[in-house]
Amino acid sequence: MDITPEMIDRQPTEAQEMILYLLGQVAAHERRLVELEEQRGMNPTNSSLPPSSQHPHAKSADDRKKSKRSASKRKPGGQPGHKKHKRSLVPLDQVDELIPLYPSNCRGCGGQLSGCDDDPLRH
Repeated sequence: MDITPEMIDRQPTEAQEMILYLLGQVAAHERRLVELEEQRGMNPTNSSLPPSSQHPHAKSADDRKKSKRSASKRKPGGQPGHKKHKRSLVPLDQVDELIPLYPSNCRGCGGQLSGCDDDPLRH
C-alpha cells in the first residue's frame, strides 16, 4: 500500500510529522539494503578490498569451481603392487625401554584373548 501526500494531509499535524519521519527511515533502510546486497558477493579478487581483508583460509567462488589437478580414478595412498616404505625396527640391544602391551580382544573377530604369544608382533 502506497502512502500518498493526500493521505498524510488528512492526518493531525503530530501524526503527519511521525509518518514523514517513519517514511524517511524506511527509505534510508531500503538504500542500505541495496548497498549491502551489492557488497555481498565482493571479495579481494573482484573489488578494491585489500587481500588482507579476506580470511587466509577462505576460498573464493573461483577457487571452489576450479580443481588444481585432474580427477584420478585411483584411490589415495599406496596402490596395489607398490613397494612398501616403512621404518625399520631398532635392534633389541639398542632399545632403552621395552613396554609389553597385550590386547584383551582380537581385532579381527572381537573374541577374548588369553595366554601368551611365543612370537609377538613388535612395532
